[in-house]
Amino acid sequence: MSKYNHITEAMRQKIEVMLIFSRTQKNIAKAIGISEGGLSLELKRNRHASGTYSAEYAEAQARKRRKGSKTRTVLTGKILEYIETKLKEYWSPDQISNAGKLELNPLEVSVESIYEYIYLPENKTKKLWNIYEDLAQSVKRRVSVV
Repeated sequence: MSKYNHITEAMRQKIEVMLIFSRTQKNIAKAIGISEGGLSLELKRNRHASGTYSAEYAEAQARKRRKGSKTRTVLTGKILEYIETKLKEYWSPDQISNAGKLELNPLEVSVESIYEYIYLPENKTKKLWNIYEDLAQSVKRRVSVV
């Protein structure tokens, strides 16, 4: 139970049957091998408006959420070149991400992806983190005058 796995359609069918037979959430979770919190979330997210649980309805809801989720953008040539150029111009990862939404349309790059790229071991020779740290230190030195 330490590693998270998606709840399968078969698991949802077992949940439905066990709920019909008035099993407790603790017993259901143990029987299908998920945490009680995971089961509670499943029931909360996928119940009908009437409060009943249906495996078929739950599976449809889960598929709808998965279909609407974003896929991760792969950082390739044009995007990497854009990130490196902006870092050398002392842009912050946040600025790069926000500007990238306009300039790299339809591709978006998250702030987290930029940080991951900056600190990749293979980028050590490029010293991208030094550029970013110089920027961060210059921001820290600013003093507000009242």
